[in-house]
Amino acid sequence: NETFGPDDIINYDIQGLATNVNYTVNIKAFNDAGMSPNARLTAFTDESAPGPVTNLTVVEVTTNAIVVRWDKPLLNPDKVSAYEVTYQSKTKGACPLSVSFVTIYRIPNASVTVYKMAGLTPFTLYGISVRSRTKAGFSEVTEIETRTGETAPTGPPTNILSSQ
Repeated sequence: NETFGPDDIINYDIQGLATNVNYTVNIKAFNDAGMSPNARLTAFTDESAPGPVTNLTVVEVTTNAIVVRWDKPLLNPDKVSAYEVTYQSKTKGACPLSVSFVTIYRIPNASVTVYKMAGLTPFTLYGISVRSRTKAGFSEVTEIETRTGETAPTGPPTNILSSQ
């Protein structure tokens, strides 16, 4: 028990509170003569970044497109405002430049949990990641890899040699 005067400012830091929760704190002063009425303070803790999306799966693959779907994160699912889908070729030589491009698409509607990547290269391995966003920031990414479908050969075999 410490003694404080009428002009003392007392700060108390409450630890271990959950994020995005409304808390009410009651404060009373007391001395040997008795206790004061409550001073009530209500505060809302800050929102945290969401958890990662769950159940990221490939639902359709063609020669030039991949469709993925996911479930909302378990942490702060109702606070998600958007998703970000990123995909990149993982097949060596599939990109004509020395570096594969990373394509990022932002889905501003949190109720949309499916995305179709089109215009892809046939029989190419792609790395796909999805992350969720709240006002507090982005979640960790959830990643999968899948390959687009094969196409039929475009011409007859060439450079055929005969062995005798």
